[in-house]
This record gives sequence, C-alpha cells and structure tokens, in this order.
Amino acid sequence: MHSIPLASTPDDGRDYRLYHHANGLRCLLVSDPSASQATCVAQVDAGSHDEPDSHAGLAHLLEHMLFMGSEYYPEPGSFPALVSRWGGRFNASTAGEETRFFFSVASAGLLSCIGQLADMLAAPLIEATQVGAERQVIHAEFHTRLADDALHAQAALGQVTNSAHPLSRFSAGNATSLNGTDSMLASLLLQFHRQYYRAANMVLVLHANQPLADLLALAASFAERQAPGERNRRTRAPVLGADLLPGRLQRQAQSGMPRWQLMYPLAEMPWLNHDSAGQWLCEWIASPTPAGALGWLRDRHLISQLTVHLEAMPGDQGLLCIELQPLLKPNDYPQLLDAWQVWLNGLAKTITQHWPTDARKSLLDQSFALGPQGEPVEWLKVLAQRLMRLPVELVLEPAANRQPLIEHHWRALLSQVQPANLLLVQAYGRADWPGYTPWTHTGFQYDALSWRPPARGAPLSTIDGLHFGLPLPLSIAPMALEALPGLRLLDLPSHGSTEASALQLVKTRLTWCWRSGQSSEPQRVWLQACWALQIESLARCAELAGVIMEWQQATDLLSLTLSGPLGHASNGILAITRNVLSTIARAPEPGLIELAGYRLRAWQAEQAERLPAYRCLAELDALLAADPGQQPRIYDDPPASGLSLWRCLHERAQLFWLKPADWPDTQIDGGLLASAFPGVTRQFDWGEQPARMLPKGVGQCVVTVQHADRGQLLYCQARAATALERAGWRLLHQLLASAFFDSLRTRQQLGYWVVARYHEVAGLPGLLLLVQSPSHEHAQIAAAMELFLLQQQKLIGALPFTAISAQAERLADALQAREAAAEGAFERYWQVLLGRVGAYAPADGEALRQLQPAQWQEVQAQLWGQPVRLRLISETHPKVAHDSVLPKHQEGRAL
Repeated sequence: MHSIPLASTPDDGRDYRLYHHANGLRCLLVSDPSASQATCVAQVDAGSHDEPDSHAGLAHLLEHMLFMGSEYYPEPGSFPALVSRWGGRFNASTAGEETRFFFSVASAGLLSCIGQLADMLAAPLIEATQVGAERQVIHAEFHTRLADDALHAQAALGQVTNSAHPLSRFSAGNATSLNGTDSMLASLLLQFHRQYYRAANMVLVLHANQPLADLLALAASFAERQAPGERNRRTRAPVLGADLLPGRLQRQAQSGMPRWQLMYPLAEMPWLNHDSAGQWLCEWIASPTPAGALGWLRDRHLISQLTVHLEAMPGDQGLLCIELQPLLKPNDYPQLLDAWQVWLNGLAKTITQHWPTDARKSLLDQSFALGPQGEPVEWLKVLAQRLMRLPVELVLEPAANRQPLIEHHWRALLSQVQPANLLLVQAYGRADWPGYTPWTHTGFQYDALSWRPPARGAPLSTIDGLHFGLPLPLSIAPMALEALPGLRLLDLPSHGSTEASALQLVKTRLTWCWRSGQSSEPQRVWLQACWALQIESLARCAELAGVIMEWQQATDLLSLTLSGPLGHASNGILAITRNVLSTIARAPEPGLIELAGYRLRAWQAEQAERLPAYRCLAELDALLAADPGQQPRIYDDPPASGLSLWRCLHERAQLFWLKPADWPDTQIDGGLLASAFPGVTRQFDWGEQPARMLPKGVGQCVVTVQHADRGQLLYCQARAATALERAGWRLLHQLLASAFFDSLRTRQQLGYWVVARYHEVAGLPGLLLLVQSPSHEHAQIAAAMELFLLQQQKLIGALPFTAISAQAERLADALQAREAAAEGAFERYWQVLLGRVGAYAPADGEALRQLQPAQWQEVQAQLWGQPVRLRLISETHPKVAHDSVLPKHQEGRAL
C-alpha cells in the first residue's frame, strides 16, 4: 500500500491516512480512540447510469445479489446475520453513478465483517435460482416507491432530458424491465460485475478505534481480494438540450403541497466540484436575510421555503436546482420568475470584494479543525464520495475552505444561470394530463416557457446580505438559575480531556415540557416551526462553525440539542446557545407566524400521506403514550390567533436543561428565561407518563393509510421496565432480527420492507416485527409472522445457555463501548435528568453479563408463553384503489 500525504487534517484527535494499492484501490483510514463502533464504507464507481438500456435496474439487482452468497460465504443472508451477531447494522444503495455498501459493528467484529464484504464484492455466486426471487424484491421495492414523489420527479424530468443522457432512462427497475429468464439475467449480472467491480473502480473508508497498523492490514486484505483492472472512464452527453430551453414542465405530484423547481444545466465547468464559486452562489440563494434569495422572495409573499443543490456531473457538467414551496397558483409563475430574476440581476452587480469572505473562512476553519461530526456512517459516506470524485488533496477539505473566490469562475457560473437556460418544473395535483410517463404513469405537460424576463436588478446591499457573525444576545436582568423552580438543570461533566480549548467538543440540550393536556403535537410542531424560522440565519452560521442543531419531538416535549466546538466568546456553542434563547424570547412577526402555519399544514399533509409502515409506527407510539384509565386534563381551548398561541405555549412551558458543568451561570441570563417562559418561575410539575401496559393476548388496531401497500406491525411488550427486562429483550432482538429478515424477506419474499426492532417506550422494552408488502394480503403476513415466532421459539429454546451467554457478552460489550463514548455518556445523563432511574446502557449491560438461565427462561416466557401483543394493520382509504396482488415468481420464467 502506497501512502499519499494529506495537505492538512483536522485537529480532532483522529489519525487520518490515505493509501493507494497497487491494483488501484484507494482507501482512507481513520483511527479514532473514541470510536464506539467500527464503520466501513465501500463504494463502487458504477450505478444505474452504467447499465445497458435493455435491462433497467440491473445495477440495483446486482447490489441485491451480492448479499445472496459469495465464493467463501455461500449461504444467502449470512452477511446480515454476521453483522447482527456483532450488534451492528448494514445497508447498501444504488445511485446513478455509484453503488455503496456500508456497515457499523462492534470493533471486535470488524475483521470478520470486512472479510465477508470483500468476498461479496469480489466473487458473488449469482445463481439463477436466486435471481428470480431478488427480481421480485426489486419489483416490490419499485411498487412501494411509486408512493415516493422523487421517483415521479425523475420520471417526468426524463421526458425532457437529452435522450443520449442516462437521466432520460428509467433506472429503478422492475420485473418487466429486468426481462428474460433467470439464467440469462444471471449471465448479464456476471458480465456487469466483471466490467465494473474492480479494485481501481472502488474506494474504501474505515473508521474504528483500532491502531492504524491494524486498519491498514484490513484494508490491504480487502484490496488484494478485489480483481485488478482499469478505472471506469465516462463520457456524458449534455443533460438538457438547448432546443428545449427555456421550458416549463408541469407534472403530477404525489404529495398535497405544491413544489416548484428552477433548474439550470451547467456546461464546461471542470472546476465546479472543488471551487468556491458554486458554494457562494448557494449561500446567497439560501440566505433568509433581506438580500438573500430566500429572504427576498419571502418578503414578497411568493414562497415559504427554499432549498438549493448544486451537483457536479461527469463530462464537466453540473446542475443547479432550486426547490421552492410556492405561495402562488401554478399559472402565476411569472410573478415568481420576475422577482427571482430581479434578485439574480442584483446579485450580479454586487462587488465580490465586499463580501464577508474573512468571517466565513474563519467559521469554516473552525469547523474543519473540529473534524467531521455526527453519525460516523454518514460522514464516512461523504468522504467516500469525495475520495472517488475529487483530487486527493481535497478529500478532507470542505469545497470552499481556505479558497478565495476566483472572479472569472464566478462570472462564468452566473453567465449560465440565465433565463435562456431555465427549466421551470411545477409539481401539483391535477385530474388529467396530456401525457404520462412510461413505467411510473406520471402525468406531465411540457411547453416552451412563456415569460419575458425583466432587465432591472434589485438594489442588494451587502450589509443586508450574508452574515457570518453573531449579534449580541438580548439581556433582561441577571438572575441565578437556581432561583427558577420550573427549570430542571443538570451539569454534564467534561468527557475526556479536562483542558478547555476552542476545539473542545461540547453538547447541550434544552427541552421544553408541558403537562399532559397543555399542548398538542400539532401545536408543538407549529411552535418548533416558529422558533426554527426565527433562528434560521443563526442556524446557518452555526452550521458553518461546526455547531449542529437538532430538533426532536416527543410526548409533551420539544427538544433542541446543540453540539459543536467550545469556540471563542463570539462564535462558540455557548454564544450560539445564548443567541438562540435570546432570539426565540422575542415575539415572532406576523409574516413569520403565517409561514409557521404553512409549515404546520405541510407537516399534517406529510403525516397523512406517510407509507403504511410509518403510519403503523406512529400509531403504535401514540397508543402506548395514551393511558385509557386516566381522563386527560382539560385546559382552556387553544387560542385562535397565532400570536396568542405562541404566548400561551411560552407561558405554560417549563424547562429541562442538560448543560456543560463549566458553563458559568453568570453567562446565562436567568432573567431572560423567566421573562420568555414564565412557567420556569413556578414549581416544576411535569412528570413523564409511563408507557401504557397492554392486556395479555393479541389485540388488533386498524390504521387508515393512503397507499395500496399492506403494512403490518406486530408489537410484543415486556411486563416491566427493569434492567433485567431490557437486557433480556435486547438479547431477544439480537437473536431474532436477522432471522426475521432472512425468513420473510429473503426466503418467502413477503415484501421489500421487512424489519425486526427493539422498541423501548419510557424505559419499557418491547419488540416489533414490521412488514410492508405490495404483493401479499394481511392474512398471509400475519400467518408468516406467527409461524416465524413458533419456529424461533423452538430454535432459541434449543440453544445451549453457553451460546446465549456468549451473545449476551458481545451485546454487553457493544453497550459498554457506546456508553464510553461521549454520545453514550450524554444520553445517560439525559435519562437521569428525566428521572428514568436505571434506564440506561450500563445497567442493561451489567444485567446481560449476570444473566442466569432461570432469568433467560423467564424473559422467553414473556414472548412465547403468555404474550402481550398488539397487531396494527393498515387499511387503504376507499379513495385509493388496491392494486392487484403482484404475481409470485416461478423459477425459470420471466415475470
């Protein structure tokens, strides 16, 4: 393995090393002493855009077939079982230009898991007897994805895309597009695999607590298992033909809320993926300030929200896509385009030398030094993509970090974001369409864009534009936090080094709570929308500085978690937290209240349109949170006006705060809290509602959905919320999860979505079995679940206790590793603050290590003997017709 020096690395305690194997495989290794799990991402430079026109979905089918056995691991489904044994999770995905495989397991399981993954990628068996079954899974997945608006967006866009570009093709795959006999399809899969699954066409990224030498040995072994060969080289035709632009594409929407897109194809920009010009354009467009596109269009009551994405594509191309939530009717689009073009013309006249370049660079430097944050598998996927697409010196660098804006690149970019190059896409509900796409039957209509762009430009001021500094927080009057009886405060000890530095990672959580009956979920969603809109600019600055903000909803709770660097007084997490509290203490403006109402309606529409599996999960949590034996406390009716509701929720709220112990109270304004949330001045009276205990037997609940797929959830509940119960039910999940997937998904082909989960509510453990199927009725699914449980009762009951004890030890080790990490310690203290005594990982791990045969028999008896179960089944709304049951696969025949 040849070492490639990195220009710079984060100052985060991790050791980053880049290597290149003689056979072409590139690997990035991250040795991290604080990693609680080992994570691997392997990415192949081939996807649906590389498959033959005659067999759409071939790349996706190959991704599935790699899990159906390989040369040294011939048993289908053995990889999920191995990952489950080591307390981990795995997944894979096929995109247009790449296919990705990833897993996270206990560190001790990395050797065996990466060894099998290497064999899967190098030598899959691809037996014809398995191909037909997986083809049916692809068909079920496609059928389920017909409820996904993204699939219809791609299908409609394909109708106006250059026919020589792969974006014009159907790529999801189904039983019809994957035509031919099983044997013929197996031959095509092997040919595709030989062509693209080569070492030079792959990258590998590893993150674990093992020493670098151990990770290097694993990477070398992985590389040597792969076939040698040249790297794939692509040429691509232009995405959109110039003869079709400017154009207007109207299409059928799957969701109730309309969405529009402004799309600009970009050409001859080899620098786009690693230059700051594109990043600056996205910053200006997404900014809610008066001079940003989002703020400009909002102030004119044209849109509620905007997101922007700039994608670099093969062939030195790119695609700028601006997605809008309009406040206009479809035919009123010229109003929006006029305002957009006036803003864009004004942006072109701004003087780039006056932009806050230094302030932005300072935040980005701080974020880079801190290193990647969040779930490791997510940032490892980003690094894998960068390793595959960018020069090696830019693998760890943010695209715009430490790079001054190159003026001629900026002007070249703006020269293509012009009216003549615009495709307007409008998605909305409509009864009839002049045309329908093949495969997805998406209604669409394409016309030349009828619009005369204005020449004038908006008088944009840099002062009203991008801001990368924090304002001074509002201050009321000094007051000690201890003087607020409605505030539950817990200091979080420092994790790791006690030496404070600007790059020290800090985390805090603020949770507003209301007594049962004082707030509804829609009201809390609306309040979250208000607050999120108020701190929108602040949140963007925080993100650039490496501070992550996450909102969470739970029964009677609304939480905001902030994590990031301690930083300096002006841009650290304490300053950002103070600014958040200061900002949401102010009453929102009428326009903001209106926008929050729009977000609430969008959320309500989204909840109603969720897939059957999600609807069943949401209904289960709602049922377990409700106590039928206790009458709900009735308070005054919620106020009709938005501002009155905001005041009412602020008045009633009390507060939990988990904060770093070294944050001085003198820097936190207790008077501000008391003024903004009067409830903190009253005696604390919130108490968590215990989970609803279900009666013995098997209950049933019907959940109305708006999709034809059948969703069914079987929930099995424990009898008590003790550490022993949680340990036992965690262990049951470990033993059942992969077997459930293998039986109902791999062997019986009951549906695309088949999962078993450990499900804990207010400390009470449980297990849920979930299936979503387009091809089987509820009676078949229920019978399969019951048969599975009966079979597992015999299999698990026959296991020697030594095997059970060994699995319990592995699970305890995994829980201990998570607890030792900063995230685990934070969540443990959070459980303590909520009053869940003993309901955290160390107690569960200790119970696993001390598990006795009699205790294990008692836990099993709860699941098998006198079970407490609730079955939730979806029922399609009468307005949504059930599709006919999909045909079952017959070996040797095309579907």
